[in-house]
Amino acid sequence: MGIVKVTKSAFIDKTDKKKRFVAVQVRFEEKLTKPISLDLIKKTKNISHLPLIKQSRLSVMPIDYKSWKIIYNMGKI
Repeated sequence: MGIVKVTKSAFIDKTDKKKRFVAVQVRFEEKLTKPISLDLIKKTKNISHLPLIKQSRLSVMPIDYKSWKIIYNMGKI
C-alpha cells in the first residue's frame, strides 16, 4: 500500500466499451510501512464522514487535510 498523486483528472476509461466509467492517471509518491484496512478506517470515528465509508464502489476521492493526516499516520506507525 502506498500514496499516489493524481496527475490527470477524470477521463473516460478506454477499457469500458459502454463509456460509463472514468479513470484518473496517478504517480507513485510513497510506500506506507503498515497497510490500512477498510475495517480500521471504518472503526476510526474521526474519519467516519469520508465517502470511502459511505460508497461501496469508490477508488478515488477528495479528502480534507485533517482526515488525510489521520490516515497517513495510521500507515506510518
